[in-house]
Amino acid sequence: MTENINHRKRAAHERRVREVLTDILNDPEVMPNADCRELLVTIRRIVFGRTVRYIFIDLVGQWRDLDATRSAPPRVDPYIDLTDFMHFPEHLEAVSLELQRRLKLRYTPQVRPLWAMSS
Repeated sequence: MTENINHRKRAAHERRVREVLTDILNDPEVMPNADCRELLVTIRRIVFGRTVRYIFIDLVGQWRDLDATRSAPPRVDPYIDLTDFMHFPEHLEAVSLELQRRLKLRYTPQVRPLWAMSS
């Protein structure tokens, strides 16, 4: 019975983390590049490590309005795409701190790419 309750609590926490992370990753104030306003970021998979403090994510970004993006003039400043974003610890740390703030957690979660789970 206790195991079932813990499973439900963890599933509810996972849903909250997924929702808040999706909001954070779609917030141009938090994301590291100006082009993120044009991206719709979706979390494909979320996995907790040994504790809920370690969060591993797999995500994908799609252009919100592909026709408008094609007709826009080319950008001069460098673009950091989502793949590059996942390689920069300072960007992941900013997302972790924002997740802590929005969920009012006592600890700072460690958000990492899913592929880093095996290393």
